[in-house]
Amino acid sequence: MQSPHTRKFVLLACLGLVAIEARVRADKHEKLFVSAEDSGEVVVIDPKAGVVTGRVKVGHRPRGMRLSKDGRWLYVTLTGSPKIGPHGETTKATPGDRNRDGLAVVDTNDLNVAKVLKAGIDPIAVDLSPDGKMAFIANQESSQVTVVELATGATLGTTSVGSGPEGVTFRPNGKEVWIATTQAQEIYVLDSATRKLKMRVGAGSTPRTIVFTRDSRQAIVTDSQGSAFVLIDGLKNKFQKLVLMWQLKTTPVLRYVPQPYAAILSPNGKMLYASGGLGESIVGFDVEKGAVTQTIDDVGGMPRGIGVSRDGKTLFTANSASNDVSVVDIAASKVQKRIALSGGPWALVVSTN
Repeated sequence: MQSPHTRKFVLLACLGLVAIEARVRADKHEKLFVSAEDSGEVVVIDPKAGVVTGRVKVGHRPRGMRLSKDGRWLYVTLTGSPKIGPHGETTKATPGDRNRDGLAVVDTNDLNVAKVLKAGIDPIAVDLSPDGKMAFIANQESSQVTVVELATGATLGTTSVGSGPEGVTFRPNGKEVWIATTQAQEIYVLDSATRKLKMRVGAGSTPRTIVFTRDSRQAIVTDSQGSAFVLIDGLKNKFQKLVLMWQLKTTPVLRYVPQPYAAILSPNGKMLYASGGLGESIVGFDVEKGAVTQTIDDVGGMPRGIGVSRDGKTLFTANSASNDVSVVDIAASKVQKRIALSGGPWALVVSTN
């Protein structure tokens, strides 16, 4: 039987270990993974230090990314289709190299590509099932969704959707997968088990990214060319309304109208933040109010990818045109620093592992 002094010592030791563990978690730096479309890399950034800490060659034109729940595996879409840029680098008639299509699986521990899985024609976006067993991949050029079993790499099937699918998002309960089709201007809702189409919902002029609220009562869709958020009733799966960026009354006035591209929920689920694309801004949408309540101007050239820190105080954007990553103080609505990153930054994922 332990003496009172022994029990006191054990208790203090346990409290000390808990305190140390809490400090370790608090001191654990976040890192950013950024896909660099032009250089064929995933770039690792320490946002606190403001430096690039690593690069890994993954393949041709990496764009969309998803991180496994444990942070160990990063899934990156690769495409053999040529880049169609604003300066006429190539045309749609130029044939793609289908051998370059795939889904790269990056081991984040040692920054190596563990394998590349078949992922259909021209993969651009990916989301993972809540149990982490399957990847649903949007194939832009073939207007399909490819489903891959991650453990085996087996293709479980493909489903045809509307033209130009660019966004793919699982409903939080895992029962549905929503696909944003930019050219068909609709959301295709698939049954995740059967992979069959359940319904289609109109979603503005160029729907790109779909984000569900925490309670799944609403889906918020970014519409870049329409300069809008499209709000969809998540219970009835019906269009609700448009929130138009050109109607915003901001102080100071934004230099350009935001063109929402990628989007992410804050850790507490109360705000949605969207990268402004050609508007070179960030737009903050209050989920409860159903309105834009914050804008942050001049964050960088063509911000596409966006992420938020674990404490919800900082935003990060991958800026394709200015070749950098911005670190943004949310409370101050101000860019703290811009980290140079060559290679055409596209998507951005925040990791604390």
